[in-house]
Amino acid sequence: MSKAKADVRKVLTILNEHLLHQTFLVGERFSLADIAVSFHLRDLYTTVLDTGFRKAFINTNRWFATCMHQTHCLEVLGETTLCTKMAVPKFGEKPKEEKKKAEQPKKAEQPKKAEQPAKKEEEKKPKKKDDEEEDDEFKEEKPRSMLDLLPKSSLDLDEWKRFYSNNNSKEAMEWFWTHLDKEGYTLWFCEYKYNSELKLELHAVNLIGGWFQRLDRLRKYGFGNAIVFKSSDDQHHEISCCWMIRGKEMPEEMTKCDDCELYEWTKVENVDDEELRKKVGEYWAWEGTFGGRKFVQGKVFK
Repeated sequence: MSKAKADVRKVLTILNEHLLHQTFLVGERFSLADIAVSFHLRDLYTTVLDTGFRKAFINTNRWFATCMHQTHCLEVLGETTLCTKMAVPKFGEKPKEEKKKAEQPKKAEQPKKAEQPAKKEEEKKPKKKDDEEEDDEFKEEKPRSMLDLLPKSSLDLDEWKRFYSNNNSKEAMEWFWTHLDKEGYTLWFCEYKYNSELKLELHAVNLIGGWFQRLDRLRKYGFGNAIVFKSSDDQHHEISCCWMIRGKEMPEEMTKCDDCELYEWTKVENVDDEELRKKVGEYWAWEGTFGGRKFVQGKVFK
């Protein structure tokens, strides 16, 4: 097992170094090479490469996520869920059917009379269907969030999301600054670390879309907007985001998502600053000067 891990780590390291300055394996476009390699790695990413193992391979993770969120890949494979706990095979065990055969006596013994009442009791119990047994076997309890232990906030996040969706930008921001719970929520800005690699707008959009899909656990506790800008020299694109998240520190609902490490984060310390409020308003309204940056498109997380 340790040798297999070492072999996988060696391959991922080579890929990670290769992808340091490249978006895809060959050139700047999604190609057959990306399809072949990412499809071979998919089983590893979904069953073996847990969060801790793949943490060291930022470039490979980014590339793999981009490949899996290409339109044609999604049509064939559907959504790819990354492994959270490494599957460990048990060696040396006989299959269940073989065990049963080995343990089964050659002659069926007659049941003892004393055991008959117990048998009747078992017969009374309704038998589970096969699909119900499978559901019980794979049922996992959802982990409880530490954010649920915080004091109740005066800001109703669902109400804010509805108001944001159903009103114009000016009214929405007035509502937001009036109802903001400064103790219960924190504002954050973040910038993608590898903007120079985003040659195509589609690449940037796919990165955001994949990230948002992997943040489902955060929907109950956060809201945000991601903006795609064009660089000043028109050579690449840039991803920049503004978030409002429950609590005073970044929760694990965000930090345990691999994409989090791909961004530089800045916590807003003074929410009463007028320039800061203007910047938040621009990011959430998708209109304004943006400090001279060229707006391309935006995507909302709610």
